[in-house]
Amino acid sequence: MTVARTPQAGLTLVELLVGLAVGAMLLMPLTALFQTAAQGAGAGRETLEQAAQARFAAQRIATAMRKLKTVALPATPDDTGTAIAGVRYWVRRTGPEPELMETAGTMPDRVLAVPAGLAVTAPVASDGGQLVSIVVTMADGGSASEIVRLGSAP
Repeated sequence: MTVARTPQAGLTLVELLVGLAVGAMLLMPLTALFQTAAQGAGAGRETLEQAAQARFAAQRIATAMRKLKTVALPATPDDTGTAIAGVRYWVRRTGPEPELMETAGTMPDRVLAVPAGLAVTAPVASDGGQLVSIVVTMADGGSASEIVRLGSAP
């Protein structure tokens, strides 16, 4: 009596290795796509972080200004050496990037943001009340602004 052999189902080692090599070659172009997506996400995250810093700084300065009845603004838009409600806001340009600084009395300087510039101006209000515009400009061209009516703090 002879036993008939039935073919076994499965792959040989050579077939498995060839399949893996072909699959790897097909997936190689996707690595460049994933790298590009990761770089774009990093740049987007940095832009969002800078925008958040600018908004925080503008709101913090606006909060200090709302408490005032009048304010003497600096002579040039980027010179903020004048104290605002006992706190001085100024742009320090000594490091690798400019920094928006806050100095309050004897407290140490505090970095609020890493902007390209700060402008504090007083547009003319139609009803005679003094308005102050605060614009924090970021290096990427984005900015955050606040318009404050002096003496409007609750």
